[in-house]
Amino acid sequence: MSLPQLLLDDLDWKVMVETMRNRIAAVSGEEWTLHAPVDPGVTLLELLAHQLEQRSYWLDQVPDALINGLIALLGAKRRPARAAATVLSVDSSAVSVIPADSIFRVADGGSALQFATRESLALLPVGRIELSCGFGARSVTGSADRRWAMQPLPLLPADGSEADLQITIWLSAAPQPDAAPIAMLLELDHPASVLPGWAHGAAQCVPVPAQLRWSYSSAAPSGFTPFGSDAIIDGTEGLRRSGLVRFTVPGDWAPAGTDVNGLTPYRLSLHCAGSSYSAPPQLQRIVPNAVVARH
Repeated sequence: MSLPQLLLDDLDWKVMVETMRNRIAAVSGEEWTLHAPVDPGVTLLELLAHQLEQRSYWLDQVPDALINGLIALLGAKRRPARAAATVLSVDSSAVSVIPADSIFRVADGGSALQFATRESLALLPVGRIELSCGFGARSVTGSADRRWAMQPLPLLPADGSEADLQITIWLSAAPQPDAAPIAMLLELDHPASVLPGWAHGAAQCVPVPAQLRWSYSSAAPSGFTPFGSDAIIDGTEGLRRSGLVRFTVPGDWAPAGTDVNGLTPYRLSLHCAGSSYSAPPQLQRIVPNAVVARH
C-alpha cells in the first residue's frame, strides 16, 4: 500500500477569507459589526489572504535553490540540459540507404518525440546471424517481440591468450560495395558505470583491453582479408563496452559458403592477439542495421 500524497498547498483565497470573517466577532469582542466587502477592514483581510495564498503555493514547489543545495551536498555540479541519444534498428525494404539527419518519429509521440540519425547507413537484408567462438555458438534471428536477442555468450578469454570469433551474416541479397557504411550493434554485459559508446559522457581514448583484428571473407588463400587500419570503426573499443561496429562493404567481400533457404552467408572474423580483460566479455545482443540518433 502506497502512502497518500502529501499536499501542503490545500488552502485557497475563498477558504481563508471565510475563515477570517467567521472569527472577526469573537476576536474583536463583537465591536467589529460590519463584515461586508465594503468595510475597509475586510478589504485588508482579502488582500492579506491573497498574499498568503501566493506564499502557500510555494510549499508544494521545489525551487532551484533547493535543488542546487542538495546537489552541492553530494559534491556534484548541476549539468545543463542536453539532447537524448539512442540507437535505432532500421528494418525497411523500401530503401537501401538511410541518409544522415534522417528524421524518425515515435509512434503516437507527437512532433516533439523525434530523432535524427547522426550518420548515413546502408541497410543489409539480414535473415539470420550466427556467432561462433571458443566458448560455443549462437544463432539469432530478428522477431517482432524479441529482436535479435540471445543468451549471453562469452566471446574472448580473459587469460591473455589468442582467440578467434566469427560472425556469419546470412543475407537475402548481395551487399552493395558503393553504398554508405553498414553498422551493427554489439550489446555487451558490462557495469553501469561503463557508458555505451553512443552515450553522452562516454570515455574516449581509453586504452583498449585487447588487440583485435577484423577480417572479412574473400577469395584470398586464407579465406579472409583483414580490414585496413581506418576501414572499420569499433565503437566497443575492443569489446570493452556496448557500441556500434561500422565499416564500408569491401568490393571483394565474398560469400563464405553456399545458399541455404535463399540466404547467402557472408562472414566476419575477429582475431584477438592478446587481452587484459578482467572477465570474458559477454555478448547479450547483436543487432544489424543500427544507427545512432539524437533527439
